[in-house]
Amino acid sequence: SYGTRTTHANDVAPDGTVIVQAEDAAHPADLWRADRDLQHFTQVTRSAPTMEGRRYGSTQLLRWTTASGEHLRGTLLLPPNYKPGTRCPLVVYPYPNAMRSENLYVFGITGTGTENMQLLATRGIAVLAPDTPVTLSDQMADLARVIGPAIDRVVAMGIADSTRIGIMGHSWGGYTVLALIVQDTRFRAAVMRGGFGDEIASYGILEPSGFAFGALRAESQFGGSLWTRRDRFILNSPIFRLERARTPVLIIHGEADTTVPFFLADQVYAAMQSLGKDVEYARYAGENHTEGNWRYPDQQDYVRRMIGWFQSHLQDVR
Repeated sequence: SYGTRTTHANDVAPDGTVIVQAEDAAHPADLWRADRDLQHFTQVTRSAPTMEGRRYGSTQLLRWTTASGEHLRGTLLLPPNYKPGTRCPLVVYPYPNAMRSENLYVFGITGTGTENMQLLATRGIAVLAPDTPVTLSDQMADLARVIGPAIDRVVAMGIADSTRIGIMGHSWGGYTVLALIVQDTRFRAAVMRGGFGDEIASYGILEPSGFAFGALRAESQFGGSLWTRRDRFILNSPIFRLERARTPVLIIHGEADTTVPFFLADQVYAAMQSLGKDVEYARYAGENHTEGNWRYPDQQDYVRRMIGWFQSHLQDVR
């Protein structure tokens, strides 16, 4: 991978030498020098020398078809010691309207640090990062329509164990976790990070400046205000269907989150407790929305909790 659709880290010297930033599924990004014809590459930097010489998971492009005939793709990350014909645990890592099939050659699929899915693959857990196109006004139903067949496909390929499937998401992806577990009971473990479940409560999110971010976001998605499109707000709020959830949930949230205020995570935790659901909540003092920007001890604590949650609930995981 040499970058995204919009960003390419490269430069060309007067003599025609090309310097590019490149990575693949099993190697982090480094700078490489290429000849004029881009046929021979020489590594210039070693960004993570302590990670060299280790075995990492490999990726493959996944294709599936929805019940409505839509052809979709995604990135599937397999454990480094995966043997064809054996079934392993699977964690689904979706985000609405993300095109994660484009991350096929990105190290760890979804980024560095706490976002690197080699954290799971190197522990024997496969990761599915699907393309997730949704209609915003009916996103809850669309999420199940799009992601369910992707999971079915990985199971049908003989890769995923249908009894050991988990799901994780951050922010809007955290919302996606709740949206799916109230519609699909196959998940054995879930991690909701920086997420929410109530579009009505989210309507009141204010930025520090006083800007009504929550109202603007919701009205653009549902085509009207809470009073004119009340049905859309309720239909797309998994909080109103939490009694259907059967999945143990780990909630991760920063107490200084300015994007999704932590009271929205409190609400989910309180609701699941009231309903007698299996739920655990870790709130991090002073931390904002993205774990990758947290203080290092809190990053470590989050990663240990996340890995431990999936290992304890997806059984037989090394």
